[in-house]
Amino acid sequence: MIKFTLICLTIMLVSSAYPFASNRWFYKNSQHFQVAYNPETAHLADRVLHLAENIRDTLASYFGYSRDKEIISIVLYDDTDISNGSAYQSRPLVEIFCRKTLKLWRGETDRLRTVLSHELSHIFTLDVMRSPFSVSLSAWWHTDRNANDGDIYTWIESRQIPTWFIEGIAQLGSYEFGAENRDPFREMLLRDTWINNRLLSLSSMARFEGTSREYELVYNQ
Repeated sequence: MIKFTLICLTIMLVSSAYPFASNRWFYKNSQHFQVAYNPETAHLADRVLHLAENIRDTLASYFGYSRDKEIISIVLYDDTDISNGSAYQSRPLVEIFCRKTLKLWRGETDRLRTVLSHELSHIFTLDVMRSPFSVSLSAWWHTDRNANDGDIYTWIESRQIPTWFIEGIAQLGSYEFGAENRDPFREMLLRDTWINNRLLSLSSMARFEGTSREYELVYNQ
């Protein structure tokens, strides 16, 4: 039991490890946020800080987020060939992958507003929904010709919240901020799915797997 406790403590001590190559990353701060950016994403840093503060003003009280003194970190990537974002329950961190891409199942939107409001909604809501106990460990390491980026983290949680619920709540945040809408593409997708009896089950939505059409349908449903 003592050995197990020591192992758990060791895991939790390294839960904040988030190394980046210091010669590639620069930082800017506002009242509630710190943006980390590299030379490729420097042109976005000021806008992201301004957007983040506006999003917080709109959504923090909407979701019941009350950590007034907490600084949320936002990392702007442009060295990975994906266009997406991510947020974490265990720490105040948002990652934005800034490569542009065509969104097949969505209409024209200001992508930065959409992704940032969605991911910050995750930060606000996952904090409120944080549960008392469980230990989970994850680690990854990415290497490219310019730098090594790594991540080791844990989080504490007593029960799993369904993915469709987490994503749906984040979509509400984007709608509340005015960064999302039910555009004709989404209306078409939902109407076609309903008419042809192809709505996803809750278990399918919880897995977040399948084709790009099914993946997008999770958000719509």
